[in-house]
Amino acid sequence: MDCILFYRFGDYYVMYFEDLTNCNKLINLAVTPHLGCRNLGFHSSKKDKNVKILTDAGFKVAISE
Repeated sequence: MDCILFYRFGDYYVMYFEDLTNCNKLINLAVTPHLGCRNLGFHSSKKDKNVKILTDAGFKVAISE
């Protein structure tokens, strides 16, 4: 509960629920519906940049490959 969790899906990382809300404020990406649940995703090439943005803002980030 103390980390933002990035789930890896192919070439993308996605976040759900509270993680989506926290990330969207800082990363400012489009939120999309997916199988009845909203998600926020970005291409894997942006992982390091987005991890830095979140950690600089005081969040912990965990990654599920």
